[in-house]
Formats: sequence, C-alpha cells, structure tokens
Amino acid sequence: MNAFVRKLIEAGESSRIKYFADYRRDELAKAIRSFLDGDGGWILLGYDGERFTDVAVDPAEIEENVNGDFPRSLIYVGRKEHQGSCSYLIGVLKDAEFSAVLPAVRDFPSEWEKSVAADFFFPDLRISEILNVIDNSRKNKPEENVPNEVTDFLLRFDLLAGNEMTNAAVLLFSKNSPLKCAVEEFSDDGILVDARIVAGNLFELFRGLQPFVENRFLPKIDGDVRRPFIAAFNEALLNALIHADYSDAANVAANVNLRMRSEKLEIINRGEMIPNIVANGNKIVGHVSLLRNPVIATIFYLSGLVSKRGTGLESVADVFRKANLHPPAWKSENGTTALTLSSLSKDSDLNLRILKFLERKKAGDDFSRSDYEDFYNREISEKTARNDIAKMLDEGFVNRNAKGPATKYIRTDKKVIMNYEL
Repeated sequence: MNAFVRKLIEAGESSRIKYFADYRRDELAKAIRSFLDGDGGWILLGYDGERFTDVAVDPAEIEENVNGDFPRSLIYVGRKEHQGSCSYLIGVLKDAEFSAVLPAVRDFPSEWEKSVAADFFFPDLRISEILNVIDNSRKNKPEENVPNEVTDFLLRFDLLAGNEMTNAAVLLFSKNSPLKCAVEEFSDDGILVDARIVAGNLFELFRGLQPFVENRFLPKIDGDVRRPFIAAFNEALLNALIHADYSDAANVAANVNLRMRSEKLEIINRGEMIPNIVANGNKIVGHVSLLRNPVIATIFYLSGLVSKRGTGLESVADVFRKANLHPPAWKSENGTTALTLSSLSKDSDLNLRILKFLERKKAGDDFSRSDYEDFYNREISEKTARNDIAKMLDEGFVNRNAKGPATKYIRTDKKVIMNYEL
C-alpha cells in the first residue's frame, strides 16, 4: 500500500479527509468544492472506511470529469491499485497551500512530452526498440492490452499526434536522439581523470551507462556490495531518466550526468523534485507520486525495466538498507536533482547482544521470540526480545514467515559485520 494512502487511512475521516466507496459525481464534486472553499484536503475514492472497494469506472472518465469541473492546477488525481482493487487519490489544494507546498506542480505532468516534435518523422524511429516494448508488455503485462501494430501503439500512448511524432517519441525511440550524458571519473583526491559522452535515446542511454559503472566503479568496491549496488544504481538511473526535465530544448543534450568517485557515485538530472518528498536528504516521506513525464514513465513500465510505478525512490533506499550501506542522499535545488550512492557500509544500529546472536545463526536457521530469550537464559525481558528482533527485521538480517503465536524468524544470508570483540 502506498505510504501516503496508509497515512490517510490511519488518520481517519475529518474536515480534510473524505472516503468514497464508489464514484458518485455529484457527491464527489460537492466534497471537492468544500475543500476548495476551505483549507483543502484529500479524497480516497474506492475505500469505505474499512476496506478497499473496486471503482468500476473508466479512469479517463473520472479524470476528465474532475479536471473539467474544477481548476486543473488545484486538483491532483492519481490512480492506485491495492490487492486487485482500483482506487483513486484526489488532492485538493487551496491557493496558498498550492504555492507553499507544490510550487513546481505545474511541471507535473509536463505537456512538453506530448507536443509535436519539429523535423522528426516516422522513418526516424527505431522500430526494433518499439517492437521490443510491445513484445515485453504483451508477454508480461497482458492486462494493459497493448496494441500489436506500431502505429496503433504510438497513438495509444501519445507518441503520435495525428501524423506527427511527439517529443516523447523522439526521446524514447529516435535513431538520432539529441540526448547525451557526460560520464566523469575522479581520482581519490578529486582530480578529473576521465570524461566520456554517451549518446542515444533513453533506452540506449540506460544500456550505455551500465558498462561504465560495472567496469570502472564496481571493481573498486567490496565484492559483497557489488550486486546490491548495481541493482540500486539501475533503479536510480531509470528514475533520473524518467523524471528529468527535458522541456528546455537548448539544454536537452545535458539532462543526465554521471560522476564516479572513489567510494561514491552521483547521478545528476535537470529538474527539481517536488518539495518535501525527502527529509534531511535521505528520509523518504510518505507522498503522492506525481510524474513530470507520464508518457515516458508508462513506456518504461511497459518495457519491463520498471516493475512497479511510483516506487523508484523507495526501491533505491530499500536496497541500500538491506545491504547495510550508507543511505542514498538526494539534493534538489537550483533546477537540478542530485543523488549520491555510497559504497560504504553504514554504522549498524544493532547492539552487541543482537550481533552475538546473529553470528551464531546460519542462513536458513529459524527461531522464535522464545528461542531468542532462551539464548540469553531468560535474562532479557519479552519487550527487549521483541525490540531486538524488530531491529533484525528492519536491517534485513531475518525474515518473518508467520504471524501470531506461531511466528518464526528465518536467518537471511546477509553477513554480519563485527565491530566488537565477542
């Protein structure tokens, strides 16, 4: 469940939170109008106060009606899926709140990607790339009902406007894309030792940047860290390519850059994040996922490179947490967003008692809370045992395989870094 939706459910209905089990246009409009006249608020459509209900209405109809009845700039409509049910999150912002909380929301989504591209025609498309997306989506996401035919595919996903190609089509599938990415490598003392340019459409950039990290950066870091690091890098790179601001034609060739240093890697893209998504640089706050480039995001999702929509930041942070690495750090200012990925292990929050226990458990071993208390001859309280196990779960050293009295915890293969003398 989306973290922000969970917060709305935990808070319960109030003067600023309303639930609708089904779609009733007049009642929904009344609630939105009330929020606009007041302090704004959130509507969860497809939830009855106890469980999710499936909203059996065409998503386009809901968005068209809501955005047609009210100022588009003050209304956000987002589709969410939970356990097979489809619900909608509708945000209503008053003018002052709009200015203070989402100053850049006018760029989410961007209309630029759906605009017609100048001097770009059908023969300029890399058809094999399009067919690859169609094939992957029809195999792995049959529920999307993606058309087989290239022209129908382009029309369906706003890549073709009449007989003309859109800007999104250029970025995604052009044979001669204007996109370029600078890859810079620095020595331990910060001196630039190598610089390369990778060019191509968005798919070609994604594939072209991976070898630099695999061949030039990964060999420098600890072997146990390499697999999770490259997984997080791929997710972060996709996130940067999807969310970069490409609307400035004069600077479209320098929208995503990569900097490799001795123990960290930076991905920099043009365009700032919506404020308050990340607190203190590395703590992701529950938020609504707004896409600057929804067309580009959809195509990457259909290609299979993005497994789940709207979870890019959380996925990167989760990989680093489970690998016990320093958390990724985001900095968004002056028209750019920079993400720093460190290959260094973070100082563990685990105490000596937990480390001693984990050191004596092999991957696959299971235990209960009572077993943990027995390990310390019942000299620790039940509360202490629960807190210790919660920390093991949080840092990925164990998994839970049941709930209630029969709960068992299974040791994962994550290694314990011992900083203590046992």
